[in-house]
Amino acid sequence: MLVHASYAFLRAVEAGEALGRKLAPIVDAALEMEELVRIDPRPSTIVRLGFLYGPEFNDLSLYRLAFRIGRPYWAGPSKALHDHLHSADAAAALVAAANGRPTTRAVYATDGHPVSFQRFMDHFARKVGNPLPLHIPGISRLPAQIVVAEEHMEMVELGVHGAAAPVVEGFRPLFGDYRRGIADVLDRL
Repeated sequence: MLVHASYAFLRAVEAGEALGRKLAPIVDAALEMEELVRIDPRPSTIVRLGFLYGPEFNDLSLYRLAFRIGRPYWAGPSKALHDHLHSADAAAALVAAANGRPTTRAVYATDGHPVSFQRFMDHFARKVGNPLPLHIPGISRLPAQIVVAEEHMEMVELGVHGAAAPVVEGFRPLFGDYRRGIADVLDRL
């Protein structure tokens, strides 16, 4: 069976969320790939994964260094909630999908507890020793693009929208929320 990994944030797009100019082509390509999987005659499943994080991701190591020296980060709006997923849980979800029944609908694998990027990263910052991480203010958007990708800025502005999403049959995350997942990441960084 073909199992295609995609993005859980596409649910916001399907619910009508407006996209920025840098994120729009990424979304178009992701939706086009999903359609190619759907029209393929082989049995398949599309698994939309929450924002991935894990000890093997270099970005968390870089954030850890930035937080230790007190650098601010682009946090996005606190009301824009996002689905997250530890990389070990992502692997388990993809295996569960491969062992399940094919479906033409996209199914989701997340930890089931959406939080804002700001809350996620503030928690991470506090755990690495920066009790009050600074956020780059929204008014600084244009100059901040020197160090922060516009795609990232646009992505953290999206939130979880739309109807409840169907989940991967038989999948239960080992890391039931971002706090437990971040604890694992920090144990292994």
